[in-house]
Amino acid sequence: MVLHAVVVDADRTWSLGDQQDLGPSPVTPGLEVPPGEYVLVLEAPGRVPVRVPLHLRRGPDPVVVRVELPAAAGVPPGFVHVPPGEFFAGGDPEAVRPLFARREPVWVAGFFLGQHEVTAAEYAEFLDALPAAERAAHLPSPFLLAPHPDDPLRQVPRAGRERLPAAGVRLESARAYCRWRSSVLGRALRLPTEVEWEKAARGPAGRFFPWGDAFDPAAPQPAARLHQGGEDGAPALDPVGSHPRDRSIYGVFDLAGNVSEWVEGRFEGEARFGVLRGGSWARGPEVTRLASREPVDSTDTADFLRLRDRIGFRVAFD
Repeated sequence: MVLHAVVVDADRTWSLGDQQDLGPSPVTPGLEVPPGEYVLVLEAPGRVPVRVPLHLRRGPDPVVVRVELPAAAGVPPGFVHVPPGEFFAGGDPEAVRPLFARREPVWVAGFFLGQHEVTAAEYAEFLDALPAAERAAHLPSPFLLAPHPDDPLRQVPRAGRERLPAAGVRLESARAYCRWRSSVLGRALRLPTEVEWEKAARGPAGRFFPWGDAFDPAAPQPAARLHQGGEDGAPALDPVGSHPRDRSIYGVFDLAGNVSEWVEGRFEGEARFGVLRGGSWARGPEVTRLASREPVDSTDTADFLRLRDRIGFRVAFD
């Protein structure tokens, strides 16, 4: 196994700096690395690369990192591995309806998460695989798809919108997509849980945004696709992965913008409420904060239609 140490500049926003090859594991005893924040990138033939955030402090004791690299066989492209470990959930005083008011240590087992939100093109494949009588129950926002010119019963992405996130998807439709894609890939795909999503977004340090702890509305380049109005009320979406700063330390994109995402969880113990995590093109920074949560009444069609164009999802598996 080969290790690389990548310096993280985390003064105000995190970014990857110079890379240092540490050589094969175990690292030569006595190797000194200055205190600071790092991302260890662990690679081995036939294994999935794993990124391990690491905060080194001064002290006499050596740092030991033990991470099992999953086998690469059978892992579909487009997924990143979030290694097992503890992280701090909640604890953001400006977050909206967080899981925890104070920082709480939570252990999360290792899992895979989609690097991007499910796209309109991927969702159209799912619709095409359904019996014609079932498609109407799972249609996304009409902004994204249109009837096929040669087969009106089929739905295809509108030109230029193939890589936009699939917006306007109900919670049960997102779950149905997971079941369909599981049958295609031979892996049991699902929606991420609340704590999985929050760990993948915030990292062990519990950052408030994917890029750090501060939001600068006057920045020359927007950090994420958020707080934007579309023309004539249409969704103001960008192709997935368009904003490099809207990326967590594990390499997951579009956590603060584009669309809010369904996760598996209950709000206040109420089964009828689905939970959204992450910001969207239509919202400001208050719900973009990664500890924020938003309930949606899954039994209220009017509630869903009011929010439809800013709701999407990504998938996970163990």
